[in-house]
Amino acid sequence: MMNQKRKQHIALILSLFAGSTYASQLVYKPINPSFGGNPLNGTFLLNSAQSQNSHSAPARQQETFDERLQSSLERAYLNRLVREITNAAFDDSTDTGSPTSGEKTYKAGIYEIFVEYTPLEIYITVTNLETHQSTRTSMKRNN
Repeated sequence: MMNQKRKQHIALILSLFAGSTYASQLVYKPINPSFGGNPLNGTFLLNSAQSQNSHSAPARQQETFDERLQSSLERAYLNRLVREITNAAFDDSTDTGSPTSGEKTYKAGIYEIFVEYTPLEIYITVTNLETHQSTRTSMKRNN
C-alpha cells in the first residue's frame, strides 16, 4: 500500500513540474557578416581563413620593356581586327571601310586568322601555326 501511495505522490509531483516547462522558438543568427551577421566578426573570420590558407600565388616574372611593348602591339592589332569584323557584321552602311564580301588573312604571333566575308555571315578561322589546330566560328550579319 505504501508503495502505491508513493507512486501516486511521485506522479503528482511530476505532473506539477511538467506544466512549468517553457519552450521558445529556435532562431538562427548568422555569424558571417556577408549573410547578415555581426559586422565585428568580419576581421576575426578573415584572419582565421588567412591563417588556414596554405596556398600562395605564384611569383610573377617581371616583363621587360620589349615584352610589354610586343604584348601591347598585339592587343592593339587584335582589337583593330575585332573592331573591323564587328563593324562588318553590324554596320548597315558600307562607307566604314568594312568589306561586304571577300577574304582576309591576318597573322598574330603563332596564329593565323582567316576571315571570310559573305553577304549573310562572316566566317572566322583561327589556326595555330605550330600545332595546326584550328577553330572555326561564324557570325550572322545584321541585315
